[in-house]
Amino acid sequence: MVSHPAQTHEFDEASTDFLYVNTHLAPFDNVLVRRALNFAVDRREFVRLYASGRQVARAGCQLLPPGFSSYRPYCPYQTGPADQPYRGPNLEEARRLVAQSGTYGATITIHRRVDPPDHTQNVWWPFPDYVAGVLRDLGYEVTVEDIPPTHRSYNIEDPAYESYQLFTQLGLIADYDLASTFYDHAASCRHRNYTRYCNEAIDAVAKQAFSLEASDPVAAVALWSRVDQMLVDDGAFVTLGHRVDTEIVSTRVGNYQARASYGAVLSQLWVQ
Repeated sequence: MVSHPAQTHEFDEASTDFLYVNTHLAPFDNVLVRRALNFAVDRREFVRLYASGRQVARAGCQLLPPGFSSYRPYCPYQTGPADQPYRGPNLEEARRLVAQSGTYGATITIHRRVDPPDHTQNVWWPFPDYVAGVLRDLGYEVTVEDIPPTHRSYNIEDPAYESYQLFTQLGLIADYDLASTFYDHAASCRHRNYTRYCNEAIDAVAKQAFSLEASDPVAAVALWSRVDQMLVDDGAFVTLGHRVDTEIVSTRVGNYQARASYGAVLSQLWVQ
């Protein structure tokens, strides 16, 4: 409960957290399986784990975070409408897709992110075990292994990631409002990403959007929104949510305005 609501301000961190699925390895080379996992994961569990620490988060299904100019709410992997806030998983649809995929009973290994013992990320370590339970409920044989300490730096060039079926969890945070920064790290065919994901049809639209960023930013924004939705539909990854941070100001401070990721715009504040 916020004790000083008038002085407390939330702002989006312009970040996105994912489960990364390897689209080159079974069973996640099957789009039906990727969609099934998206339907089955309860993103509210991710938010709950964040809330137990200093930060909170918003559930989400997309690559781009709220606050981005290209962001348009879109989450078909839930019980409610795709353009409305997340309401919870749709397990019936997830089980239907698994049955349709013919992958029931397949073996899956989840590689769990491990941080140093004093790292604040420890609060979210239970999440991979939760995901393992979700996959077992869908009929898969699942084990959870820690990512070896030698991979703790999360070097995107590390060939070990090519053998990981699913690993959790990792996030991206933007320095500025530019959709290509997220796309290049998570899904581009032009740059290596953790799961070596590449969809040529989506990449063609992304290249067009990138080419228009300087000459026609309005058209570029529309195209990046389309890319975002195409990635969701293809189950390129399992987006969990977007982080939110909080700032508390003095009662003598007025005209508070915030920028995504950075918080208060100091030049706009006045102090009595």
